Amino acid sequence: MSIDTAEYKQNEYSLYFIARICFHCDSRNEACPEDSVNGTSSTTCSEGNDFCVVVKDGRHVGTRFYRDCINECDKELVDWSKDGEEYCKMCCDEDYCNVGRCSSSVFRPSYVFFVLSVIVASRIMIVLA
Repeated sequence: MSIDTAEYKQNEYSLYFIARICFHCDSRNEACPEDSVNGTSSTTCSEGNDFCVVVKDGRHVGTRFYRDCINECDKELVDWSKDGEEYCKMCCDEDYCNVGRCSSSVFRPSYVFFVLSVIVASRIMIVLA
């Protein structure tokens, strides 16, 4: 995964920050599948927006699903229900981490890599035995 570096000049000093890159879509304006990032775009987050988010929100008229950059992440996962429907907000602090369904940390790239590593390691041990 690549990391963009943005440069800001202030007076005679240069400040650098590493920008977070997140998937971006909003079901109110475009295709924003709940189960995948197919058809979504990626965005380089502005300074101060250090987290990626996936949200399934039903607090307004109709269900809204979106992926974007945010500036703070108090809790990694927040779930709530309304009228028998489950909603959630999941935030994370890695590039392109806002994939998969909201509330399903199984789809986070680091977790998937860990699970695959365990499977491969256990198969190697079985073959060697």
